[in-house]
Amino acid sequence: MALSRQYNDLNDLDKLDWSIIFDKYWHDIPPLITDRKRKRQAEFLVYNHIPLSCIIGIGVINKEAEHIVKKMITESGQLLSVHLKPNWYF
Repeated sequence: MALSRQYNDLNDLDKLDWSIIFDKYWHDIPPLITDRKRKRQAEFLVYNHIPLSCIIGIGVINKEAEHIVKKMITESGQLLSVHLKPNWYF
């Protein structure tokens, strides 16, 4: 979008609207809160790969997903925690 900006420096994290990012809801509340969806859809993209050591855990929505992800991690021989976090999903 023409309104969106892209950053590639961690020093620019202060430019994100953290109050909207940490809010539970996505919908706008005109005229008080507008453009919330666009601001919340900020993505952190990683070029090529990220070392597994940079990942502190995986959050999943339900027990079924937890079982699937834990099985994948076990089969890969990795050590990574999986946490049931349904409140992370909308």
